[in-house]
Amino acid sequence: MIDGVPFNNTNSGGTPSSIGGDEKQTLNILAFLDPNEIESIDILKDASATAIYGSRGANGVVLITTRRGRPGRDKVELNVNMGLAEVSNRLDMLRPYDYARFQNLAYQHANLYDGTSYTLPYTQAELDTLKGLSTDWQDAIFRRALTQQYTLNVSGSNENGSHSLGFNFLNQDGTVINSNYRKLA
Repeated sequence: MIDGVPFNNTNSGGTPSSIGGDEKQTLNILAFLDPNEIESIDILKDASATAIYGSRGANGVVLITTRRGRPGRDKVELNVNMGLAEVSNRLDMLRPYDYARFQNLAYQHANLYDGTSYTLPYTQAELDTLKGLSTDWQDAIFRRALTQQYTLNVSGSNENGSHSLGFNFLNQDGTVINSNYRKLA
Protein backbone atom coordinates (compact mmCIF):
# COMPACT_ATOMS: atom_id res chain seq x y z
CA MET A 1 0.00 0.00 0.00
CA ILE A 2 1.44 3.37 -1.03
CA ASP A 3 0.01 6.39 0.81
CA GLY A 4 -3.15 4.44 1.60
CA VAL A 5 -3.71 3.19 -1.97
CA PRO A 6 -3.53 -0.62 -2.33
CA PHE A 7 -1.30 -2.03 -5.07
CA ASN A 8 -0.66 -5.58 -6.17
CA ASN A 9 1.23 -7.24 -9.02
CA THR A 10 -1.86 -8.29 -10.96
CA ASN A 11 -4.11 -6.60 -13.50
CA SER A 12 -7.84 -6.40 -12.90
CA GLY A 13 -8.10 -9.74 -14.72
CA GLY A 14 -6.02 -11.45 -12.04
CA THR A 15 -3.10 -12.38 -14.32
CA PRO A 16 0.40 -10.98 -13.79
CA SER A 17 1.20 -7.80 -15.68
CA SER A 18 3.54 -8.52 -18.56
CA ILE A 19 5.44 -6.71 -21.24
CA GLY A 20 4.18 -7.68 -24.67
CA GLY A 21 2.06 -10.67 -25.63
CA ASP A 22 4.14 -13.79 -25.08
CA GLU A 23 6.73 -12.43 -22.69
CA LYS A 24 6.42 -13.61 -19.10
CA GLN A 25 8.36 -10.79 -17.44
CA THR A 26 6.17 -9.16 -14.81
CA LEU A 27 6.25 -5.44 -14.18
CA ASN A 28 7.40 -4.22 -10.79
CA ILE A 29 4.57 -2.17 -9.38
CA LEU A 30 7.09 0.00 -7.47
CA ALA A 31 9.22 0.83 -10.53
CA PHE A 32 7.71 4.31 -10.78
CA LEU A 33 8.55 5.19 -7.16
CA ASP A 34 11.83 7.00 -6.51
CA PRO A 35 13.49 5.59 -3.36
CA ASN A 36 14.42 9.16 -2.32
CA GLU A 37 10.70 9.97 -2.08
CA ILE A 38 9.99 7.27 0.54
CA GLU A 39 9.55 8.67 4.04
CA SER A 40 8.76 5.42 5.88
CA ILE A 41 8.09 1.72 5.34
CA ASP A 42 6.05 -0.27 7.84
CA ILE A 43 5.37 -4.00 7.79
CA LEU A 44 2.15 -5.41 9.20
CA LYS A 45 1.98 -9.15 9.62
CA ASP A 46 -0.04 -11.81 11.34
CA ALA A 47 -3.27 -10.77 13.06
CA SER A 48 -2.70 -7.01 12.77
CA ALA A 49 -2.75 -7.18 8.95
CA THR A 50 -5.78 -9.47 8.69
CA ALA A 51 -7.71 -7.42 11.25
CA ILE A 52 -7.34 -4.27 9.15
CA TYR A 53 -7.17 -5.61 5.59
CA GLY A 54 -9.03 -8.92 5.83
CA SER A 55 -7.97 -11.73 3.51
CA ARG A 56 -5.77 -9.35 1.47
CA GLY A 57 -3.54 -9.01 4.53
CA ALA A 58 -3.17 -12.74 5.15
CA ASN A 59 0.46 -12.76 3.95
CA GLY A 60 1.25 -9.40 5.50
CA VAL A 61 1.02 -5.84 4.26
CA VAL A 62 3.79 -3.40 3.36
CA LEU A 63 2.83 0.22 4.07
CA ILE A 64 4.88 2.83 2.19
CA THR A 65 4.50 6.51 3.05
CA THR A 66 5.99 9.04 0.65
CA ARG A 67 7.39 12.43 1.63
CA ARG A 68 5.00 15.29 2.23
CA GLY A 69 5.43 19.04 2.12
CA ARG A 70 6.38 20.75 5.38
CA PRO A 71 4.89 24.06 6.57
CA GLY A 72 6.74 27.16 5.49
CA ARG A 73 8.22 28.29 2.23
CA ASP A 74 8.52 25.88 -0.67
CA LYS A 75 11.63 23.75 -0.54
CA VAL A 76 13.55 22.85 -3.71
CA GLU A 77 16.07 20.00 -3.62
CA LEU A 78 18.38 18.94 -6.43
CA ASN A 79 20.61 15.88 -6.15
CA VAL A 80 23.12 14.93 -8.83
CA ASN A 81 25.05 11.66 -8.68
CA MET A 82 27.60 10.45 -11.20
CA GLY A 83 29.82 7.42 -11.24
CA LEU A 84 31.90 5.11 -13.38
CA ALA A 85 31.80 1.33 -13.55
CA GLU A 86 34.10 -1.13 -15.24
CA VAL A 87 34.75 -4.85 -15.24
CA SER A 88 37.28 -5.52 -12.51
CA ASN A 89 38.37 -9.09 -13.27
CA ARG A 90 39.02 -9.92 -16.87
CA LEU A 91 39.90 -13.45 -17.88
CA ASP A 92 43.17 -14.34 -19.54
CA MET A 93 42.13 -15.65 -22.94
CA LEU A 94 44.01 -17.54 -25.61
CA ARG A 95 44.80 -15.89 -28.90
CA PRO A 96 43.17 -17.62 -31.92
CA TYR A 97 46.49 -19.24 -32.92
CA ASP A 98 47.06 -20.72 -29.45
CA TYR A 99 43.46 -21.98 -29.27
CA ALA A 100 43.77 -23.77 -32.62
CA ARG A 101 47.16 -25.24 -31.67
CA PHE A 102 45.75 -26.59 -28.39
CA GLN A 103 42.76 -28.03 -30.25
CA ASN A 104 45.15 -29.96 -32.48
CA LEU A 105 47.13 -31.18 -29.45
CA ALA A 106 43.95 -32.26 -27.67
CA TYR A 107 42.86 -34.19 -30.74
CA GLN A 108 46.22 -35.92 -30.98
CA HIS A 109 46.15 -36.89 -27.28
CA ALA A 110 42.56 -38.15 -27.34
CA ASN A 111 43.71 -41.49 -28.78
CA LEU A 112 41.79 -40.97 -31.99
CA TYR A 113 44.79 -41.83 -34.14
CA ASP A 114 44.30 -45.29 -35.67
CA GLY A 115 47.94 -45.72 -36.63
CA THR A 116 47.56 -44.92 -40.31
CA SER A 117 45.87 -41.53 -40.65
CA TYR A 118 43.81 -38.89 -38.96
CA THR A 119 42.76 -35.33 -39.69
CA LEU A 120 43.49 -32.52 -37.27
CA PRO A 121 40.86 -29.80 -36.76
CA TYR A 122 43.29 -27.14 -38.08
CA THR A 123 45.78 -27.53 -40.94
CA GLN A 124 49.22 -25.93 -40.86
CA ALA A 125 48.05 -23.34 -43.42
CA GLU A 126 45.14 -22.37 -41.13
CA LEU A 127 47.51 -22.13 -38.16
CA ASP A 128 49.81 -19.82 -40.13
CA THR A 129 46.80 -17.62 -40.99
CA LEU A 130 45.76 -17.43 -37.33
CA LYS A 131 49.24 -16.32 -36.17
CA GLY A 132 48.56 -12.72 -37.16
CA LEU A 133 45.17 -12.46 -35.41
CA SER A 134 45.10 -11.07 -31.88
CA THR A 135 41.61 -9.68 -31.22
CA ASP A 136 40.91 -9.26 -27.52
CA TRP A 137 37.17 -9.89 -27.46
CA GLN A 138 36.85 -8.56 -23.92
CA ASP A 139 38.12 -5.19 -25.16
CA ALA A 140 35.59 -5.44 -27.98
CA ILE A 141 32.54 -5.86 -25.71
CA PHE A 142 33.47 -4.23 -22.37
CA ARG A 143 33.74 -0.52 -21.71
CA ARG A 144 33.97 1.96 -18.87
CA ALA A 145 30.35 2.89 -18.13
CA LEU A 146 29.04 6.23 -16.92
CA THR A 147 26.07 6.43 -14.54
CA GLN A 148 24.13 9.68 -14.12
CA GLN A 149 21.21 10.30 -11.76
CA TYR A 150 19.34 13.58 -11.36
CA THR A 151 16.64 14.05 -8.73
CA LEU A 152 14.55 17.21 -8.32
CA ASN A 153 11.94 17.68 -5.59
CA VAL A 154 9.70 20.67 -4.85
CA SER A 155 7.65 20.49 -1.66
CA GLY A 156 5.76 22.75 0.67
CA SER A 157 2.66 23.20 2.75
CA ASN A 158 0.19 25.91 3.75
CA GLU A 159 -3.28 26.12 5.32
CA ASN A 160 -4.88 24.82 2.09
CA GLY A 161 -2.83 21.61 1.86
CA SER A 162 0.58 20.21 1.16
CA HIS A 163 2.39 19.33 -2.02
CA SER A 164 5.46 17.36 -3.02
CA LEU A 165 6.48 16.94 -6.63
CA GLY A 166 9.44 14.77 -7.52
CA PHE A 167 11.33 14.06 -10.72
CA ASN A 168 14.02 11.41 -11.15
CA PHE A 169 16.15 10.63 -14.21
CA LEU A 170 18.61 7.73 -14.25
CA ASN A 171 20.87 7.01 -17.22
CA GLN A 172 23.15 4.03 -16.67
CA ASP A 173 25.48 2.80 -19.39
CA GLY A 174 26.22 -0.89 -19.10
CA THR A 175 29.75 -2.25 -18.89
CA VAL A 176 28.78 -4.48 -21.81
CA ILE A 177 28.15 -2.40 -24.94
CA ASN A 178 24.41 -1.97 -25.72
CA SER A 179 23.30 -2.90 -22.19
CA ASN A 180 22.12 0.56 -21.12
CA TYR A 181 19.36 1.30 -18.61
CA ARG A 182 17.32 4.50 -18.61
CA LYS A 183 14.57 5.41 -16.14
CA LEU A 184 12.38 8.47 -15.89
CA ALA A 185 10.09 8.70 -12.87
